[in-house]
Amino acid sequence: MSYNTIKKFFQIYSPWKHRVFENIQIRLVLYLLLLYILSPPHWIYCRSTGEVTSTPEPNITHTINTTEKPTHGLSRFILDMYEALNRNSRHPIDPENIFYSRFVGPEEMKLVHLADNVRSLYPQKPNNVEDIAQLENQLSFHFDIKSIPSRERVHFGELRIWKSAAKDPEFLSLLTNRDISGQCLTLVLSATLLRGNNLGRERTFFVGRLRLKPNDLITPEYLSFHSSKLTSLLSRWQISQTLELKLEVSSHCHNQATLTQLGIIEIEATPLLLVYNVIEGNDGYNDIPQDVAREIVRRSVESSSNRNSDPTETPPWLQGTSSSASTSCQRYSNQINFDAIGWGDWVIFPPSFDAYYCHGNCHYPIPSHYNSTNHALIQSLIHIDNPHRAPPVCCSPTEYDDLFIVYNEDDDSSTLEIKRYKNMIALSCGCR
Repeated sequence: MSYNTIKKFFQIYSPWKHRVFENIQIRLVLYLLLLYILSPPHWIYCRSTGEVTSTPEPNITHTINTTEKPTHGLSRFILDMYEALNRNSRHPIDPENIFYSRFVGPEEMKLVHLADNVRSLYPQKPNNVEDIAQLENQLSFHFDIKSIPSRERVHFGELRIWKSAAKDPEFLSLLTNRDISGQCLTLVLSATLLRGNNLGRERTFFVGRLRLKPNDLITPEYLSFHSSKLTSLLSRWQISQTLELKLEVSSHCHNQATLTQLGIIEIEATPLLLVYNVIEGNDGYNDIPQDVAREIVRRSVESSSNRNSDPTETPPWLQGTSSSASTSCQRYSNQINFDAIGWGDWVIFPPSFDAYYCHGNCHYPIPSHYNSTNHALIQSLIHIDNPHRAPPVCCSPTEYDDLFIVYNEDDDSSTLEIKRYKNMIALSCGCR
């Protein structure tokens, strides 16, 4: 509901405002009531059942401060996926307590955990806008797929496009009378590789088909095209220049069916090409680029002289090694701010995270809850017998969690990405 609507309401009832609305609390309650009644519902599309409900979606801004850094206007899917990943941060996913959001269901959650990153590609403005506008039964979108690095193997590709509710009563009535089994209207997706300025084209490939029943037209939802063919084409062409995806409506019982009648309006139907990638050779070790690591060290050296640390505060690892002066092996907080380490220019979310670290003594006998290895137990015994033969066992992380970040590789790019950094957060500590 707009501000002008509320203002008009109070202007209409201005003769009563001195009697009815003298109490500011009453006015506030009525305002909230109007807001609830006149606001449209948030639609959630359940891909597994195809049902559409009017359950309000979780408000992602409650947990993500979108005012800190600019984000692309079409990045809601990526931010929604990031929110779902944050709520399901532990591995393996508990099927009883898993959280699904507006755009992220069981299929998406499974895919993102099998991939190392998810790229969201938005279409470029096509060169032949005038020609496309004249074709009411098809839309073409151009995607820059050369931005996918060659070391990333395409694991899965999916095109999502928004469909509003169809509003033409005559068109809906005609379909309802003629089409019951969903054989009347079909959306067909095809793909063509473009080379240069549309000077060279490879042959067009059929990607997928989606049948629409009359009931599907009256509800707003995201349409999803995913097939092994689309994944195969993306994998084969990823180092090429431009991929053209063409969406066309095919009608067997209505000669004048258009995309607009179906609720697919060009200005609102900006599609999203999701590419789930696996990075070759990524085993989770030393995944931070060396140039980024050197920048972190440089910043640390430059800022060390300016730190106002409390001289009375001694870090746990400098508090002595005797059993009376130190604690047993345990986990400590270790807040990492991306701006402080030089990642703030490209990392959008999260602005910071707690990596934790492990510190403390590992005295024999080592408690069973530390899940120590047999090697650690033997080494501990040898150290007690002869400290010169072996050092004491160390307090170190025994279990890690992954960190998902939302970032933009290029300042001029409209592509947001989610990347998984493995083994970034220490979950538990033990003596090893």
